[in-house]
Amino acid sequence: MVYNLKLKTMKKKLISLVCGGLAFALAVNNSFSQSFNVNQMEPVFITGTPVKVYENVQVEFHKQFPEAENVKWFKHDDKNYVVTFYVDDLFHRALLNRKGHVKYQICYGKEKDLPVDIRKEVKRMYVEHNITSASKVQEANRLIWVIQVEDDTNLVFVRSENGEIEEVHKYIKSKPQPQTGVVKQ
Repeated sequence: MVYNLKLKTMKKKLISLVCGGLAFALAVNNSFSQSFNVNQMEPVFITGTPVKVYENVQVEFHKQFPEAENVKWFKHDDKNYVVTFYVDDLFHRALLNRKGHVKYQICYGKEKDLPVDIRKEVKRMYVEHNITSASKVQEANRLIWVIQVEDDTNLVFVRSENGEIEEVHKYIKSKPQPQTGVVKQ
């Protein structure tokens, strides 16, 4: 019972972190530019100084991700490392413990990277929307897709797990404000 409660709490935190990060990036960028286009968003990269990682952690990582390219390691806290890398031109981020075991990993993709059944269901539910991003989150033997769909007026985050699709967040886009007092020369 306590284990299930912990899993549910972790699930909510993980989904909130992914969606919150995307929404935060959108909100910050919109506050600086009213003519912002969500399609221009780049993946969020961790900034900081890369760190040396124990060899056993690197060996475990390469066993799990042998095709990883452009690998960069960062210290997350005293017990964990964050590693960013690319596989088949897709950006990945993973959290590993000191023994090299993956706690979670996120793969950032597009509509074409979604499984066909999930893509069809999302398109059926959001007919007038475009799928603009799809992130695959794997943690604790779970596979969760966080999908961003949008139309002219709405930005929606949807999650899919075990064949169930649910709307997580829905935002109304602000319209660009006409500029007044601008003199053309």
